[in-house]
Amino acid sequence: MLTAFFEMNQVDSFARTLLYQEFPQHYTWRGKKSEKIWRRRQTTNTAIGRVVHANPTEGERFYLRLLLTNVRGPTSFDHFLTFNKVRYSSFREAAFQRGLLEADDSIDKCLQEASQSQMPFALRQLFATLLGQFRLHNDIMAAQQLPLANLTEQSRNFTTIATLIKKHPAKKSREGTTNLQQLIFEDAQGTQMKVVIFERDIELFNNLLIEDREYKITNCIITRIPDMYVRDNQLYQMTINSATRISDTRQRPEPSSLLVLLNRALDFVGTSNRIDIIGIAIHIYDVETIRSKTSGLPNEVRRIKIIDSNMKPVTLSAWTTLVHNEAANVDDIIDTMPVIEVSRVKASTFDEGSFNTTFASSLKINPTTLEAQLLRDWTVNNKDQIRILQNSLVTRTTECSQQPELIIPISQLPEQESGKTVRIIGRVTDITNKNSIVYNACNVCSKRCETERGLVFNCRAFSSPHVGTSKPRTVLHITFADDSGDIPITLFGHLAEQLINDDANHMATLTLQEQRSLVDSCITAFKDRELTIEMTTYMLGEGFQQLRWKAKRIIEA
Repeated sequence: MLTAFFEMNQVDSFARTLLYQEFPQHYTWRGKKSEKIWRRRQTTNTAIGRVVHANPTEGERFYLRLLLTNVRGPTSFDHFLTFNKVRYSSFREAAFQRGLLEADDSIDKCLQEASQSQMPFALRQLFATLLGQFRLHNDIMAAQQLPLANLTEQSRNFTTIATLIKKHPAKKSREGTTNLQQLIFEDAQGTQMKVVIFERDIELFNNLLIEDREYKITNCIITRIPDMYVRDNQLYQMTINSATRISDTRQRPEPSSLLVLLNRALDFVGTSNRIDIIGIAIHIYDVETIRSKTSGLPNEVRRIKIIDSNMKPVTLSAWTTLVHNEAANVDDIIDTMPVIEVSRVKASTFDEGSFNTTFASSLKINPTTLEAQLLRDWTVNNKDQIRILQNSLVTRTTECSQQPELIIPISQLPEQESGKTVRIIGRVTDITNKNSIVYNACNVCSKRCETERGLVFNCRAFSSPHVGTSKPRTVLHITFADDSGDIPITLFGHLAEQLINDDANHMATLTLQEQRSLVDSCITAFKDRELTIEMTTYMLGEGFQQLRWKAKRIIEA
């Protein structure tokens, strides 16, 4: 009967104006015993709807009844759990957020005040009275509020308040058998704790848990982290499941950030303060695998060279999920010299002063802050000097590598892998996009846009929304061949301009026929010239799941 009520609300607009107990006044429950459905009444006879009684001690059944008698037009159980676009984990929490329940703050305050003046016997009497005479909407036994630093595997019946500072994407466990999501919470004392959510509970809390919001957490599980996985002296982790109660405190704590200059890395080695950095990314290295000294497990890292107005390159080592997400995005647009802002990093003595991301770090590309805009303006004014520095890093990287091992015949190229860099020698045999070598792109992130050239617009094509200007950008899809075979390679920006010996602004003024002639002359000029191309991969296609080779550097052989 109840599910049929939901189904009727999905197709009947009038039904959605009614409460569950009002339904029998306008609809009848008719049909064979196993095939009954709600039908619209043909007569005006008054009928009284009754909802089965539920006792407050019955928990979720009571709160479901409360929602049924107060919410009009529900279409599913999920409809009851969702309020203001947030899906809650229990009917009790959903009813509380809708204002159908009162908070227990008055009872908490009553106990706190009594503890200041009453003797133990009187406190026990008061506690028993509250349990017997009041219907408590929250578990009073969980009223003990503890900071994260005090939580251990023996902790039971507690509440903690903390801010979600990092929400990692869901992933498979190391064994590949379990879906899990890792988060980092930080309380007012600055203590951080790793939180894990498994399987179906990931979707349950996905919309509720938002970064930089403070939450009250009750009925979670604290476990000891195995010694081989312990980092930064964090010995315990929290597990959130469907029984955990989480509510937004509606507060937005101001982060105690410390934005430091890149050349002061050594001054902050060993400090416990939060450190944030901002700089221009000018070079990114391949993904490396480093085995942990403590656990012996392999960890992936990607190093990025960044600078600020001091013009001294500093190494930022990006770890964990940043390697194949944010760092891969930086690699896609490294030729545009993007601004990156990284929070909660650790200073290191490595490479005469560098920075490492932590599990709680976030990396924003081309943010819209004042500091980022000042850096972008400085980059425009010093672009030539920065480009010289950028090229010197590329040359130094090449000299340090074992070049004979990097040259690979096309037929023996490894399977395309994110972050993989290889070198091949061959010739350009064709350019396949003769009719579309110039497109409009954002001047900040270089992503394709539909905005008319020269206009300012709000760009949302990248991880950080920002204001950009539409400008022409060059792209070439070439066929590159050696004696063993051929492959398609994409050249973006200045590399495409280098090959075709023209710039995007001029090519954008050419007619389609003139562009085709320019491309044909380029093919003719390069058909007998041997080139070395250093290339990596980029993502394209629906959902960005397809890998394709793109050039990072072109060298005359």
